[in-house]
Amino acid sequence: MSINRLHIKLTTTIIIIFFASLAISYANIDYQEHDITPNTVFAEFNGGTITKADFDKELDNIPTMYRSRYTTSEGKENLLMSMITNEIFYLKALEMGIDTRPETQAKVQDNLTRFYALEYIRRNITNQVEVEKQEIIEYYQDYSRRFTEPANTTIKYIKVEDNESAINVSEQLDQGVDFIDLINRYSVNEYSKRNQGIIRNIRGSGYIQGVGREAELDNAIKEAPLEQWVGPIKTDIGYHFFKVIERIPEIVKPLEEVREQIVARLRPMREALLREEVKEDLMKKYDLSINENLLNTVNVTNITAEDDDLDQLIVDSNENELQITIRDVHSYFRQLSPQERSQMNNPAHIIRWLNSIVEHNLFAYEARVNNYEKYLMDDPDVQQVKRNTILRELFQELVLDYASASDEQIEKYYTENIASYTSDKHRTIQLFMFETNRNARKARRRIVRAIRNNDSDTIDEVIEGSLYTRNSGIITDVYSAEISQFKDNGRMAEAVWETNVGEVSSIKQNNEGNFFFVKIIEEFPSTVTPITEVKTQIRDLLSSSKRETRWIELQQELKQDFNVVTYPERVAVSFSANELFDLAEDALKRNRHHEALDYYNRIINIFRNNSDDYKALFMKAFLLAEDLNQEEEAVEYFKQLINEYPHADLHESAEFMIKSIQEDFKLFDD
Repeated sequence: MSINRLHIKLTTTIIIIFFASLAISYANIDYQEHDITPNTVFAEFNGGTITKADFDKELDNIPTMYRSRYTTSEGKENLLMSMITNEIFYLKALEMGIDTRPETQAKVQDNLTRFYALEYIRRNITNQVEVEKQEIIEYYQDYSRRFTEPANTTIKYIKVEDNESAINVSEQLDQGVDFIDLINRYSVNEYSKRNQGIIRNIRGSGYIQGVGREAELDNAIKEAPLEQWVGPIKTDIGYHFFKVIERIPEIVKPLEEVREQIVARLRPMREALLREEVKEDLMKKYDLSINENLLNTVNVTNITAEDDDLDQLIVDSNENELQITIRDVHSYFRQLSPQERSQMNNPAHIIRWLNSIVEHNLFAYEARVNNYEKYLMDDPDVQQVKRNTILRELFQELVLDYASASDEQIEKYYTENIASYTSDKHRTIQLFMFETNRNARKARRRIVRAIRNNDSDTIDEVIEGSLYTRNSGIITDVYSAEISQFKDNGRMAEAVWETNVGEVSSIKQNNEGNFFFVKIIEEFPSTVTPITEVKTQIRDLLSSSKRETRWIELQQELKQDFNVVTYPERVAVSFSANELFDLAEDALKRNRHHEALDYYNRIINIFRNNSDDYKALFMKAFLLAEDLNQEEEAVEYFKQLINEYPHADLHESAEFMIKSIQEDFKLFDD
């Protein structure tokens, strides 16, 4: 029998609330063979393993917005495979000695420049700045107003619009009528009504929160005694009543309370001064100078390889590594974000930008000279940069270079697909269109004479009387097919291509009944784009599919070479029952019913503890009945719960659901 959907809907809230009340602590559950510890191995290979602790650490490093992708079984397995690939590729790189190659080490050092500069700043600037006690005291005394909490007043407030209302309020205040009742009946100030008639933090500045700038009212509040009604005070916006219920005097915070705040203000200023001093000393040490005159002549936004003198020095130094050429400036520019690039039309900003690069390079170079690498060796971020650089070198060698298309392959593809790189012949025309054939003939005679006499004024006059005046009737890029602006029967194209350049076509009629002719202004022959202009594009096209194939093959080869063994079933049970219930609930909120069903099935199969399993079974049956319309199957699962879990505390609810489905009974009686 089909389920009575209305009755089931009425029970949904009751059952879910009841089920939520059954939440338990999972800390004391004995998972037995499913008990996964941080040392549980998820994958092993020649040279290493990946444990649950490694896996969880990697998962925690994924940004929160993307982490949900890896909460499913499939997502976790994908993450594990990514970790395995990363590990065995790194082992392969070490095996090939990529990490010891001079070119790799040079790239590592380039990529670590930022870390060297930051370490130099930390040791020689940040750690050297001390804010003296006397400086703190003097700043506190000189800027005491910054640490002063101004006096403020709190009032009860009523505003009315007219004199009659003001009289009524005044009388009822004298009679002691309840204040809340008065503001609800009379006040027209919505702000105070929302706050039970209370306005706080009135500072005597002339502005009153929720009222506006009312100097007369503000002055009255300043002078009013405590706990006495004042009013009505008439202003341009109405009649005001108020009672001061609290005054807090001005308070100057004690020095100890604001000491850290003062240090936070003073320290950056001291650091900036020291930073500039250190930079100037290093510029003298390395005889470094900036040629601002040359920089001002360089268009940093549009430097090309064909420009002359790209190797001219904008920054000169007795150390080659600190020199910067015009070519280098363009390289730095390409690394900027679009927003930063947009500011490079300002010469002053360009000079500041270059100065920041010079400072960065100086600090990093000095750190290297002084062997700061010893301070960076154990930094996890530094280790990751080194690792990523080595992996990129391996990928370049085994995938990108391997899959790169040869010049012969590029030429072959270009020849076979020459039509894709060939533009068709096309023309530029001028269109003249009229409602009648008579007007068209008259206009055509004038245009022919005007062309003969080189009379542009007459042509402009004829266009003014034409039905098509856009862009003076001129249409570009007219190919052999129909013209995109006009869906006609092909007569427009006939007129264009049966007429010689510089001449005027015969008169034709279009689908709308209008009469037209065209003047052929110019013809552009078919052209072929040279292979030199599309070579990079073709290389990328041919290489992309080869790279993808090579990448898949290489992963399989390395998995075999390093004897990779994975344990996906351990990854699957690395969720606790509580986490799986939460994932199922989240899936239901997003109407992903089958995904929720999968989570319940996993709980049933993994956590056979006479607690989580039967609750998941109940929710599975409920989901089948309520959301997937599979009532018969749901009944079987409800019966299974009753039969297989005799001590379960959901029997009554299961029986209720069976009865609801099979008997279609009425849940509530009036």
